[in-house]
Amino acid sequence: MNQYLTLAHAIAAACVGQASLVIDAKPASHHGWREGIRPGFKPDLSNAVATAPGRWRDVVDLPALRKSLRRDNRCANTKLVSPACAVQWSRSSSGVCLLGPVRGVQIMSPTRRNGQPLCRKGVGPGGICDLQKIKKFLESKKMVPPASIVRRWVPRDKRVSLDEPYIAVHLNLDCDWMLWGGGGRHLYRHYVQAHNARDTARMTHHFCSRPKHHHDPAKFALLNQEKGPARWAFGQLPAYVKAINEIRRRPGADQLPILIITAIGKPGHEATQWVVDELVKRLPENVVATQGAVAGAVGREVAAAAELGVLRGAAHAVLVTGSTFSEVAMRWRTQSNQSAPVVVRLS
Repeated sequence: MNQYLTLAHAIAAACVGQASLVIDAKPASHHGWREGIRPGFKPDLSNAVATAPGRWRDVVDLPALRKSLRRDNRCANTKLVSPACAVQWSRSSSGVCLLGPVRGVQIMSPTRRNGQPLCRKGVGPGGICDLQKIKKFLESKKMVPPASIVRRWVPRDKRVSLDEPYIAVHLNLDCDWMLWGGGGRHLYRHYVQAHNARDTARMTHHFCSRPKHHHDPAKFALLNQEKGPARWAFGQLPAYVKAINEIRRRPGADQLPILIITAIGKPGHEATQWVVDELVKRLPENVVATQGAVAGAVGREVAAAAELGVLRGAAHAVLVTGSTFSEVAMRWRTQSNQSAPVVVRLS
């Protein structure tokens, strides 16, 4: 979800400079990609995979975004253009395209009659040129995934449909968060910097797999001395249950199905499925709670965009502190006057 924030910043910078933004440009080399030249985004964030840039149209509703830019005086001169369009523009007689990296994103700026941008510090043609204000406006209202990718998110339980009201729960208790919350920063860094799937699978099995059960807290801790991260995840489940129950007490919400938005259960994350199972086990028997996934082969970031859209479309939502994913969903829901989410604070 940091990709959304990166694009929002780049567009805001272009609006302030009265420039246009080149998107989906391809870095000249893989080395250029590693150096942070990211006009697109990386659909698979694994360090072991050298993936080509993704296309913004897969994760952002570009037609709606372009329409919003045209209607906003601060961004009326900012167009989102392809590299091919940039080349064609540079050859035209209307102006010269100046290409250069700006915060890792290429900006295309046509020269003006006097050689100066139309909007400087202070007041421009559309009002105050405040990059942070424009960025927050884009993040909260305009950076939304296309409906086509959201519709591809399919619940496991076929009784549930995205076309009917539902509760969405962002369950952020996969192994990386377990290690961050209950394993120490050194374990977390080792996990996220692992160079192959074998290393992460070994750490997941050792620290994050299902702990041995015991009703006595002292004996539970003794039986699972080396599974501090898993014990920590166990300790967070009551907060999630409390948040869900708070939502279900709202008028008309007690019969709604629950969609669990999480990386758990997806390929490479099966070992932590016990977390979801434990959560569902603690809910009332009549509650329909299910996970889901995007149909077809898509990269991690495209799948995340679809799930963000599922969170955005929920009648009610449970979000979590410390997560950029939940933070973006919170902004969208707040600005769209949707029902206030219940926020879980991980201890």
